[in-house]
Amino acid sequence: MSTTTQPIHPRGLPRPKLASSLLLLRCLGILPLLSIAVAQTTETKALRSSDAPASRQITQPQIEELLAALDAQFARGDYEQYIATFRPDHQGAMAMLGRHLRRLCAITGQNRSRSSKVLGDLMVYADRTVVRVRHIIEWPQDAGREAAQPGRLVEDSYLAVCRDADGKVVPTFAIEMPTQVDCVAERKFHCPPCNYEIGGVPGFLCVPLRRERALALEAASFYLVGTDVVCDVHVLIPSTQQAAVSSALKLASAFREIEQDAVVSLPTKWEPPTQAGKLPADVDSARVVVDLPSDHPESGGIRTIFHVVQFGGLQHILLVRSTTKSLRKHQAAVDSLLGSYMLLKTDCDGGKISSLPLRHHTGGAIEGHKYSNVRYGIGLVGPESWRAEHRVGGSMFRVHWTSPNGSQMWLIGHRVPTGMDAWTTKTADRWLSHQHARNHLTPDASKAVSDAAKWRRGPDNSWSRSCVLLGTDKDSPDNPARRLVQVQVHKDLLLIVDGFGVTAADEEALRAASQTLRRR
Repeated sequence: MSTTTQPIHPRGLPRPKLASSLLLLRCLGILPLLSIAVAQTTETKALRSSDAPASRQITQPQIEELLAALDAQFARGDYEQYIATFRPDHQGAMAMLGRHLRRLCAITGQNRSRSSKVLGDLMVYADRTVVRVRHIIEWPQDAGREAAQPGRLVEDSYLAVCRDADGKVVPTFAIEMPTQVDCVAERKFHCPPCNYEIGGVPGFLCVPLRRERALALEAASFYLVGTDVVCDVHVLIPSTQQAAVSSALKLASAFREIEQDAVVSLPTKWEPPTQAGKLPADVDSARVVVDLPSDHPESGGIRTIFHVVQFGGLQHILLVRSTTKSLRKHQAAVDSLLGSYMLLKTDCDGGKISSLPLRHHTGGAIEGHKYSNVRYGIGLVGPESWRAEHRVGGSMFRVHWTSPNGSQMWLIGHRVPTGMDAWTTKTADRWLSHQHARNHLTPDASKAVSDAAKWRRGPDNSWSRSCVLLGTDKDSPDNPARRLVQVQVHKDLLLIVDGFGVTAADEEALRAASQTLRRR
């Protein structure tokens, strides 16, 4: 996709090259990296601790001992041994954990430390015990590295453990989760602004996802503990409206572009089982199945099932993924989870339903060509004749304006990156340089532009600067030759106005609009 339709924004690390038994998918840039792996299939009916044999029960001190060993491996930077400690339920989750550990080791330097503690009660799922863990990572100043500043990072995750054949406590998965969790109660994911709930089914663990990981308005994954069965739930607001069947086929086609051996079925109608036949005509839905052959015939291949429900500008995607053999064995549990999904309100007429979840999750609202955000106290007046739209991604908020001529402008707000306490001009410069390189852009070095590109301190102690970027990608002649970027750095937020004009008048309108960016 050319840069004419993409703002400058951070992206994930490259997709790792993995065996054919593992598939990582980023569908159309809107779904998170998803993993499908051949894994063990164990019975997953949730049990109370008192129901498990006393000899097999796992205690908190045993888990704390395991965490101490993992902390020591992390401090040494021995992430290969860290991963080798696991007897994985999800190879895909292990691949993502390994990538995350390598990145953390690169950020934190040689003298890092980590301390981990168990939060809350132990949860028992047959032969698995699951705990929520808080990791506190600290590292000192290191003048020998580019990221020389000291830091402190707090991360939460769900850790599952079991006993191996020798009775030793071993971890089976570690799934990152936000430190602040909303919308989850009694194993259900319940969000009135997004108009749905799902979950509360025995055997499934609900793991909310961070927005910058999910690239969605909100998202959660339901793991059938002890198996490779996962159901991912994403709430999106598509930039263009189309039939649910078309949306499902578009997702499946993106899947097939990554894995050309994938077989896409014909889409069918799908409604929430508890509301089938009761939904109004303006609720559109569809289902499509994608099968991928496997090098392991005993697994039956990998199956991915897209369920799309959309109404009033909102789109819910339920993505079931598993080996075909495991899915067949646990079909009743999957049916129960899908049966728990329901719309809280079925009166979905009108196109403004999406404004409530947008305001709830981002704090922002659009009135004509103007954008305001009450949560962050931000306002920007876009060019009067340009059309403004919300876009959902990994940033805190993202707004897109388009002129009648095809010129474009984005306003993007980024939270403080993982491992940092606050944004600084130095960090912003390093981040921007990285984005320029990724997008084949170079700063205009002319004197008139260079003067404006210097950091200026505002009355609110924020810092801002403007720059003109020149395209250097000769292989994409349709990309704009010039992009205008206005950057504003606050301790808790990095604001970027980025765009281009296809006419001189549009470029001047973009330049004037970027100067209206204010934060109260």
